[in-house]
Amino acid sequence: MSISAKDKFARVRSKLTPENVARAQAAGRRVADEGASVAPIETPEFGALQPQDPELSIIRSDTEPVALAGGAFQESRPAWQVGQVYEVSHDRLKPNPLNPRVFYLPEKINELAASMERQGQTTAATGFVEGDFIILIEGHTRQKAASQLGWPSLRVEIRPKPADLRKLYEEAHTANDERSNPSPLDDALRWKQLLSDRVYPSQRSLAMAIGKDEGDVSRTLALNDMSQSVIQSLAEAPSLHTAWTLRSIAEFWRTCGDDETHKLIVEAKRNNLSGREIKKRQETILAGPSQRPRAAKASVEFKGRKGELKTFEDGRVQLLLKGLSHDEAEEIKRRLTAALVG
Repeated sequence: MSISAKDKFARVRSKLTPENVARAQAAGRRVADEGASVAPIETPEFGALQPQDPELSIIRSDTEPVALAGGAFQESRPAWQVGQVYEVSHDRLKPNPLNPRVFYLPEKINELAASMERQGQTTAATGFVEGDFIILIEGHTRQKAASQLGWPSLRVEIRPKPADLRKLYEEAHTANDERSNPSPLDDALRWKQLLSDRVYPSQRSLAMAIGKDEGDVSRTLALNDMSQSVIQSLAEAPSLHTAWTLRSIAEFWRTCGDDETHKLIVEAKRNNLSGREIKKRQETILAGPSQRPRAAKASVEFKGRKGELKTFEDGRVQLLLKGLSHDEAEEIKRRLTAALVG
């Protein structure tokens, strides 16, 4: 019984990992360089699968070959189509200029690379066509992980080109929210750019577009007040990336400056300081060193017992006599009470 092309593809598709596709592309290039004809792909289960089989177009390479005299092939302008998924070589990919994520931690890339090495790229990135290139909407961490693994391409789903920069940012922002939110530090730097470039005319319009409270947007933007060296140190400390902790560190920086803030960041990472603990540090520094009130002293004597009478600047008076018997102490109490009440 013959097997339909659709059934063939369903059984083969599981083998189309990025590694296998990359090897097939490399083999195709070698064939083209040698001027040989393209032979059908032989598989043990299905025999020869013709490259023009329409059911095999769901996952495509990033270019369409053009036949030349003598049977050789050369790459033409890419023929990407919206809604299709392609293996796109890294030299054809460009980053989103408004990528919500600004900082990429090496440990996060390493973690994803290890996962992709075991399981392959399970989720396609998304991008849109711009001339001969694909501009990524989201999927930059996957691209960095693929490059680290030495994979020559990234699987990308082609989306319609956003109408403007605002739509580009909002689409990327939504995609990042669904996967893993950027940190407030990422938001602070990117929102500053969006406002500086007039992508959004005001903090209010930005807040409305991304569904945030305007006050939260303003407080997040205030993180940009810190120096670049402090921001870079914070970027390398993901454990401190909660909104409250970052705002507390920004307030500390305004009080203490760069050097003390760098020391604080190191200590906060080591001891897992909370935003509340950092805030208390700042309040203590603002209050200054504690000073004991000064006191005027006078020597006194009662029935041979020597003591001291202190009068403090804050209005307190203190009498200190040691070695008194119970009756002597009661007598002093009666005399003082009579003198004060009378």
